[in-house]
Amino acid sequence: MYHLKKKYLILKIKKNKAINDFSNYKIEAETLLFKALTPILAEYVEKNSIAVLLDRKNIIIAKSELDLTNIILKILDTKVKDIKIK
Repeated sequence: MYHLKKKYLILKIKKNKAINDFSNYKIEAETLLFKALTPILAEYVEKNSIAVLLDRKNIIIAKSELDLTNIILKILDTKVKDIKIK
């Protein structure tokens, strides 16, 4: 019985480490993406005389033609070829 309990604890530790590693990887990836995206958004807002740019999740209702997601993604795709994550 002791042997199974020891194996279980080792697997649990490995699982928790994998979850933690992935979480850290995701945080780093998001940080690098937003770092690349911020100047693109700033430039787009300035060129198009936009006073406020809101995140979609903070909007209750709006006209679909006001959604700039696809436009910004195309610009991001052309300006950022890859993001290096450790």
